[in-house]
Amino acid sequence: MSLEWLDVTAVNIHEINVGLDLYKESFPEEVREPQQTFYDSMRKAEVATGQTYRFIVGKEEGKVVSFATGHYFSSINAGFIVYIVTDPHLRSKGIGAETLRALEERLHYDARQAGYHEIADILLETEHKDCVHTMLEKEECDKRALFFSRNGYSIMKDIVYVQPPLHQGEEIVPLHLYSKNVTTTVSDINAMIYEIYYQKYYRINGIDKATLNQCLQQMNIHRMIES
Repeated sequence: MSLEWLDVTAVNIHEINVGLDLYKESFPEEVREPQQTFYDSMRKAEVATGQTYRFIVGKEEGKVVSFATGHYFSSINAGFIVYIVTDPHLRSKGIGAETLRALEERLHYDARQAGYHEIADILLETEHKDCVHTMLEKEECDKRALFFSRNGYSIMKDIVYVQPPLHQGEEIVPLHLYSKNVTTTVSDINAMIYEIYYQKYYRINGIDKATLNQCLQQMNIHRMIES
Protein backbone atom coordinates (compact mmCIF):
# COMPACT_ATOMS: atom_id res chain seq x y z
CA MET A 1 0.00 0.00 0.00
CA SER A 2 1.26 3.45 -0.88
CA LEU A 3 -0.18 6.45 0.92
CA GLU A 4 -0.20 10.11 0.00
CA TRP A 5 1.53 12.17 2.69
CA LEU A 6 0.58 15.60 3.93
CA ASP A 7 3.29 17.32 5.98
CA VAL A 8 1.63 19.87 8.23
CA THR A 9 3.89 22.87 8.83
CA ALA A 10 3.61 26.48 9.92
CA VAL A 11 2.81 27.30 6.28
CA ASN A 12 -0.29 25.09 6.10
CA ILE A 13 -1.04 24.83 9.82
CA HIS A 14 -4.79 25.04 9.13
CA GLU A 15 -4.47 21.47 7.81
CA ILE A 16 -3.72 20.22 11.32
CA ASN A 17 -7.42 19.56 11.88
CA VAL A 18 -7.31 16.98 9.10
CA GLY A 19 -5.53 14.54 11.41
CA LEU A 20 -7.06 15.56 14.73
CA ASP A 21 -10.48 14.05 14.02
CA LEU A 22 -8.84 10.62 13.80
CA TYR A 23 -6.81 11.47 16.92
CA LYS A 24 -9.96 12.24 18.92
CA GLU A 25 -11.59 9.02 17.76
CA SER A 26 -8.58 6.91 18.71
CA PHE A 27 -7.74 8.11 22.23
CA PRO A 28 -9.88 8.78 25.32
CA GLU A 29 -9.76 12.36 26.54
CA GLU A 30 -7.61 11.60 29.60
CA VAL A 31 -4.65 10.49 27.47
CA ARG A 32 -5.02 13.12 24.75
CA GLU A 33 -2.86 16.19 24.78
CA PRO A 34 -4.79 19.44 24.40
CA GLN A 35 -5.13 20.52 20.77
CA GLN A 36 -3.15 23.66 21.57
CA THR A 37 -0.10 21.45 22.26
CA PHE A 38 0.08 20.54 18.57
CA TYR A 39 0.12 24.22 17.60
CA ASP A 40 2.69 25.05 20.31
CA SER A 41 4.91 22.14 19.19
CA MET A 42 4.95 23.48 15.67
CA ARG A 43 5.40 27.11 16.64
CA LYS A 44 8.23 26.53 19.12
CA ALA A 45 10.06 24.17 16.78
CA GLU A 46 10.15 27.00 14.24
CA VAL A 47 12.06 29.27 16.59
CA ALA A 48 14.02 26.76 18.67
CA THR A 49 17.59 26.06 17.61
CA GLY A 50 18.20 22.42 16.84
CA GLN A 51 14.64 21.24 17.19
CA THR A 52 12.13 20.09 14.59
CA TYR A 53 8.54 18.90 14.86
CA ARG A 54 6.88 16.54 12.44
CA PHE A 55 3.14 16.18 11.93
CA ILE A 56 2.28 13.91 9.00
CA VAL A 57 -1.10 12.76 7.73
CA GLY A 58 -1.54 9.68 5.56
CA LYS A 59 -4.29 9.66 2.95
CA GLU A 60 -5.65 6.91 0.73
CA GLU A 61 -7.85 8.04 -2.15
CA GLY A 62 -8.31 11.36 -0.37
CA LYS A 63 -9.42 9.81 2.94
CA VAL A 64 -7.35 10.29 6.10
CA VAL A 65 -6.24 6.84 7.27
CA SER A 66 -3.33 7.66 9.60
CA PHE A 67 -1.27 10.36 11.23
CA ALA A 68 1.88 10.58 13.31
CA THR A 69 3.79 13.22 15.24
CA GLY A 70 7.34 13.37 16.54
CA HIS A 71 10.20 15.62 17.57
CA TYR A 72 13.87 15.69 16.62
CA PHE A 73 16.35 17.18 19.10
CA SER A 74 19.83 17.86 17.71
CA SER A 75 21.33 18.30 21.20
CA ILE A 76 20.94 14.53 21.71
CA ASN A 77 20.65 13.58 18.01
CA ALA A 78 17.49 11.64 18.78
CA GLY A 79 13.87 11.50 17.75
CA PHE A 80 10.86 11.13 20.00
CA ILE A 81 7.64 9.72 18.55
CA VAL A 82 4.61 11.10 20.35
CA TYR A 83 1.66 9.66 18.41
CA ILE A 84 1.10 7.17 15.64
CA VAL A 85 -2.54 6.51 14.80
CA THR A 86 -4.28 4.48 12.11
CA ASP A 87 -7.94 4.19 11.22
CA PRO A 88 -9.21 1.34 13.47
CA HIS A 89 -11.29 0.00 10.58
CA LEU A 90 -8.21 -0.38 8.36
CA ARG A 91 -5.74 -2.11 10.65
CA SER A 92 -3.65 -5.14 9.62
CA LYS A 93 -3.22 -3.62 6.15
CA GLY A 94 0.29 -2.29 6.66
CA ILE A 95 -0.81 1.32 7.14
CA GLY A 96 0.72 1.60 10.61
CA ALA A 97 4.11 0.33 9.45
CA GLU A 98 4.09 2.64 6.44
CA THR A 99 3.19 5.59 8.64
CA LEU A 100 5.95 4.75 11.10
CA ARG A 101 8.51 4.49 8.27
CA ALA A 102 7.39 7.82 6.84
CA LEU A 103 7.90 9.54 10.19
CA GLU A 104 11.26 7.83 10.74
CA GLU A 105 12.45 8.97 7.30
CA ARG A 106 11.72 12.56 8.25
CA LEU A 107 13.52 12.25 11.60
CA HIS A 108 16.55 10.76 9.83
CA TYR A 109 16.46 13.68 7.39
CA ASP A 110 16.39 16.13 10.31
CA ALA A 111 19.47 14.44 11.80
CA ARG A 112 21.38 14.79 8.54
CA GLN A 113 20.32 18.42 8.26
CA ALA A 114 21.73 18.95 11.75
CA GLY A 115 25.10 17.67 10.54
CA TYR A 116 25.00 14.06 11.72
CA HIS A 117 25.71 11.06 9.50
CA GLU A 118 22.68 9.29 10.97
CA ILE A 119 20.28 9.60 13.89
CA ALA A 120 21.50 8.06 17.16
CA ASP A 121 18.15 6.75 18.34
CA ILE A 122 14.38 7.11 18.16
CA LEU A 123 12.38 6.72 21.36
CA LEU A 124 8.69 6.28 22.12
CA GLU A 125 6.44 5.53 25.08
CA THR A 126 3.81 2.81 25.46
CA GLU A 127 1.70 1.64 28.38
CA HIS A 128 2.41 -1.27 30.70
CA LYS A 129 0.07 -4.19 30.19
CA ASP A 130 -0.19 -4.47 33.97
CA CYS A 131 -1.65 -0.95 34.13
CA VAL A 132 -4.60 -1.51 31.77
CA HIS A 133 -7.98 -2.61 33.07
CA THR A 134 -9.91 -4.69 30.55
CA MET A 135 -9.16 -7.71 28.37
CA LEU A 136 -9.67 -5.56 25.28
CA GLU A 137 -7.11 -3.02 26.53
CA LYS A 138 -4.65 -5.86 27.24
CA GLU A 139 -5.13 -7.23 23.74
CA GLU A 140 -4.52 -3.77 22.26
CA CYS A 141 -1.43 -3.41 24.44
CA ASP A 142 -0.08 -6.75 23.18
CA LYS A 143 -0.74 -5.72 19.58
CA ARG A 144 1.17 -2.46 20.02
CA ALA A 145 4.11 -4.27 21.63
CA LEU A 146 4.22 -6.74 18.73
CA PHE A 147 3.90 -3.92 16.18
CA PHE A 148 6.86 -1.99 17.56
CA SER A 149 8.94 -5.15 17.95
CA ARG A 150 8.32 -6.06 14.31
CA ASN A 151 9.42 -2.57 13.31
CA GLY A 152 12.75 -2.71 15.12
CA TYR A 153 11.93 -1.23 18.54
CA SER A 154 12.88 -2.82 21.85
CA ILE A 155 11.81 -2.14 25.44
CA MET A 156 14.57 -0.52 27.47
CA LYS A 157 14.37 -3.07 30.27
CA ASP A 158 17.02 -1.39 32.41
CA ILE A 159 15.15 1.92 32.39
CA VAL A 160 12.47 2.85 34.92
CA TYR A 161 10.33 5.23 32.90
CA VAL A 162 7.33 7.38 33.76
CA GLN A 163 5.27 9.92 31.86
CA PRO A 164 4.33 13.13 33.65
CA PRO A 165 0.59 13.80 34.03
CA LEU A 166 -0.73 15.46 30.86
CA HIS A 167 -3.61 17.12 32.71
CA GLN A 168 -3.64 18.93 36.05
CA GLY A 169 -4.64 16.76 38.97
CA GLU A 170 -3.70 13.46 37.33
CA GLU A 171 -1.11 10.95 38.50
CA ILE A 172 2.35 10.11 37.16
CA VAL A 173 2.02 7.23 34.69
CA PRO A 174 4.51 4.31 34.56
CA LEU A 175 5.20 3.43 30.92
CA HIS A 176 7.56 1.34 28.83
CA LEU A 177 10.24 3.25 26.93
CA TYR A 178 11.07 1.77 23.53
CA SER A 179 14.31 2.38 21.63
CA LYS A 180 15.12 1.88 17.95
CA ASN A 181 18.82 1.44 18.74
CA VAL A 182 19.37 -1.35 21.25
CA THR A 183 23.05 -0.42 21.66
CA THR A 184 22.28 2.98 23.20
CA THR A 185 23.69 3.04 26.74
CA VAL A 186 21.63 3.72 29.87
CA SER A 187 23.61 6.93 30.42
CA ASP A 188 22.79 8.15 26.92
CA ILE A 189 19.12 7.19 27.31
CA ASN A 190 18.93 9.14 30.58
CA ALA A 191 20.34 12.20 28.80
CA MET A 192 17.74 11.75 26.07
CA ILE A 193 14.94 11.44 28.63
CA TYR A 194 16.04 14.66 30.32
CA GLU A 195 16.05 16.52 27.00
CA ILE A 196 12.61 15.17 26.10
CA TYR A 197 11.31 16.28 29.49
CA TYR A 198 12.85 19.72 29.13
CA GLN A 199 12.09 20.43 25.47
CA LYS A 200 8.67 18.80 25.21
CA TYR A 201 7.02 18.41 28.58
CA TYR A 202 8.37 21.65 30.07
CA ARG A 203 8.77 24.07 27.14
CA ILE A 204 5.85 22.86 25.01
CA ASN A 205 3.33 21.14 27.30
CA GLY A 206 3.97 23.65 30.08
CA ILE A 207 4.04 21.07 32.88
CA ASP A 208 5.41 22.62 36.07
CA LYS A 209 9.05 22.03 37.03
CA ALA A 210 8.24 20.47 40.41
CA THR A 211 6.18 17.70 38.80
CA LEU A 212 8.76 17.04 36.11
CA ASN A 213 11.63 16.98 38.60
CA GLN A 214 9.68 14.53 40.74
CA CYS A 215 9.37 12.28 37.67
CA LEU A 216 13.08 12.63 36.88
CA GLN A 217 13.99 11.65 40.44
CA GLN A 218 11.65 8.67 40.22
CA MET A 219 13.59 7.56 37.12
CA ASN A 220 16.92 7.99 38.96
CA ILE A 221 17.88 10.93 36.76
CA HIS A 222 19.61 13.43 39.01
CA ARG A 223 19.73 16.40 36.65
CA MET A 224 16.87 18.76 37.50
CA ILE A 225 14.99 21.27 35.37
CA GLU A 226 15.83 24.75 36.60
CA SER A 227 14.74 27.11 33.83
